[in-house]
Amino acid sequence: MVTITQGQKVPESDTLVVLAPTGDYADVDLINCGEEGSSEATGMYAAQFIQYGPLVYQYNTPEELGAAIVAVDTNSTHDAAVLFKEEEARKLSREKGMLQPENPVSAPDAIVEPAVDDTITKKVVDDVDTIVPDVAGNDPANDFSNEPASIAQEAPVILEVVPEIPAVDPLPVMPSSTPEVAPSLVQSVVAPALDVSTTTQE
Repeated sequence: MVTITQGQKVPESDTLVVLAPTGDYADVDLINCGEEGSSEATGMYAAQFIQYGPLVYQYNTPEELGAAIVAVDTNSTHDAAVLFKEEEARKLSREKGMLQPENPVSAPDAIVEPAVDDTITKKVVDDVDTIVPDVAGNDPANDFSNEPASIAQEAPVILEVVPEIPAVDPLPVMPSSTPEVAPSLVQSVVAPALDVSTTTQE
């Protein structure tokens, strides 16, 4: 946004002034301009050009333009100047170690490992002293601690019984209620051709 004042001089012109009403305009809005003392517009210029002159056309990136505008006008509300100020504030925050994301989100490519409960590392199977290695790949058989092996009790699996559905014969084919007509009885009807050229009024 750029603030433009009615009657403001147009850069690189001795006679042109802004005829549009005073207000905030988008950087690239075209502003009516005309001869000083006249109410008739003779040209239109971008709001950013009226405010900052040819400076706005000398840079290739918004960052470069923003730095140049802030060097001229530290209170500028031009989009490139606002972008430059925000980037400078972020850079300063990173240097101080204070930059925190507004909405922290895990990276989409990040693989989240499921949490492993370290308290259950051994499992005795079928009431026998067969020890199964834990999830992390450690072999509890080589664990010489004096802790007794805990027997893991698994929850019973309840299967839902689906009632058996008897096989059903397909529906019998019912005869058609409309009688068949012999092909010899079907006659084609041809309407005589109508000559439209004789029916058209001239």
